[in-house]
Amino acid sequence: ARCEWPVAEACYTDLIAQGKHVAQRKHAVELPVSPTSDLWFPNVSNVRNPRLLKALAVMLAQHPRVRVSTFTPVQGVEATDQGLKVMLDGQNRLARHVVCAAGAWSTRVLQNLTTNVLKVRPVMGQMLSLKYANSEAIPMVLQNGLYIVPRKKGLVLVGSTVQRCGYRKQWDVQTYHRLLNFAVDLLGETVRQTVQAQWSGLRPEADRDLPVVGAHPTVPGLWFNTGHFRNGLVLAVGSAQHLVQHMNQGWAHSVSANPLGLALRTNAADVTGATVL
Repeated sequence: ARCEWPVAEACYTDLIAQGKHVAQRKHAVELPVSPTSDLWFPNVSNVRNPRLLKALAVMLAQHPRVRVSTFTPVQGVEATDQGLKVMLDGQNRLARHVVCAAGAWSTRVLQNLTTNVLKVRPVMGQMLSLKYANSEAIPMVLQNGLYIVPRKKGLVLVGSTVQRCGYRKQWDVQTYHRLLNFAVDLLGETVRQTVQAQWSGLRPEADRDLPVVGAHPTVPGLWFNTGHFRNGLVLAVGSAQHLVQHMNQGWAHSVSANPLGLALRTNAADVTGATVL
């Protein structure tokens, strides 16, 4: 089914319109791709996630109306007559609105408040980084679910697996060789001896093909921005704009008129009203 979300729809339409055959593009480093079946997207770029988050942290730290609490685990959220009580490590905070943007941990953080409402599960992805002297001369390549992404200063990222194994994040030797062989096929045998690091992370996968951006269907003031799976960075700005729009329009409107919102599932009587974690 095509997404009803205008921001995402426009983005995908733009990508399709710009698709051209790889044969029309010349690179300093030629890769073994097909000139008849592969597509070249001239405007596709990549962002260094850690640097983006560092910049965001600096901006928030300087904002007069924002307070960031680091290393403060959320133990739960309770719906009360006075509002939503966020239970932190050793203290509670009362708020009229709470946005759950906890990624793969969204369902776990809210526990009983999301029973039969929100289903987000962790999906592990493993990656490698390699040394490659001419890294900036190669394009990004997506092939058979894996990809290579060039970085500056002679590095290339290779990823990323899709493994549904709960909250386990341990990398393994089998995946190491799978990713490395993929890189060797594209970049040559010399990269086999240039592995710099292997790591893994958890993506938030919703039990549908769309992220969850909107209001909780039965708890006023509780909002979600999660379930983006492999497209979190790509959809970040659109998700924020979409959520702010619905928060400004009000909880009741978001519940009834939001293609990215949540509907109450069957057998959900245990989450009506003010459910306490």
